[in-house]
Amino acid sequence: MKASSGTGSAESVVINPYTNKRVHSKNDDSIISRYLTNVAVVNESTAQKYNERLKKFGKYTFDRYGLEIQNIVVEIKNAKIDPYDLLTGYILFLKQESNNTIASNSLKNYVITIKNFLEYSDIDFLESSN
Repeated sequence: MKASSGTGSAESVVINPYTNKRVHSKNDDSIISRYLTNVAVVNESTAQKYNERLKKFGKYTFDRYGLEIQNIVVEIKNAKIDPYDLLTGYILFLKQESNNTIASNSLKNYVITIKNFLEYSDIDFLESSN
């Protein structure tokens, strides 16, 4: 839902996926929205899956660091959070959340989605030799 303010800027009312509370946001052009829009251009169902995975990642970052995903990106760029430690912690979170029943392909897909998002956000990773 969008409402217009007197200055002409758009304000949205969205649900924070980490707290399930309504929040007002003037930033409709977040890095996550841009990323998902780019993915949706190629395949809408893939974008929906990525959105689900990013929400789960957002829950992890909020629970673990008290930060939303956009702020995690800033912390990585400022060298305050190591992206490899972040992904390792996320893997442990996914395993714990599923009581170690998450399939290896599912785990791989979750991590690849987040790694691709971080790369889209200008976070560099070393090339894998796999």
